[in-house]
Amino acid sequence: MTKGELDSLRFNLNGIGSKVPANGNSAFSLTRGEKDFSRSNSPGRTIFASNYECSERRDTIMKMNNFFQHGYIARNLDTAIATFKNLHGVENFLILDISNEVKTKWGNGPQYVRVALGWVDDLQIELIEPNGGMIDLYTENLPDGDIPHFHHIGMRIFDWESFRAEVTAQGWPVVCEADVPGCSYIYIDAREQLGHYIEYMWMSDELWTMTGGK
Repeated sequence: MTKGELDSLRFNLNGIGSKVPANGNSAFSLTRGEKDFSRSNSPGRTIFASNYECSERRDTIMKMNNFFQHGYIARNLDTAIATFKNLHGVENFLILDISNEVKTKWGNGPQYVRVALGWVDDLQIELIEPNGGMIDLYTENLPDGDIPHFHHIGMRIFDWESFRAEVTAQGWPVVCEADVPGCSYIYIDAREQLGHYIEYMWMSDELWTMTGGK
């Protein structure tokens, strides 16, 4: 079969195919009942699904540039630290008691959390114990017991004003954000796509170094 024949191949019954445009920028949604399965593909490729309705989608892209962090929530920060030290070899944690004003989808006000920051090579491990105020972001999925629960991944942003304008323009689902001296951050709800949140953060070079960044 020639390349041209492959490019024009379609299934319209039980196997449904959609050819990706040459620019390679389209995303495709495969739906069956109420479930949604989305994927991207490379230029000139054809994707197939059996018994699925295939429709082209042009979703906005939640960028993953400058990924540096795994974030966990925990009821007991000391126990979570011990878990990472004793079972996973993460030896050194910087512990911070943080209180700041936040804007959230649940309301605005003060937020009180204890945070531990550790590093494994270039990956930061963030452990968060929510203590009071506007902490719904952390408590809505907080499990019973002392086992840390995965919550978000973190991306470092270098041009905050441009990035924040892009968030507004793209209409990303913001659930929490704050601006404090030396740091601005925002949480985006990516649970429908990834099962977790994404945190985007700008941090001054001084604060980055203080928290162990290289």
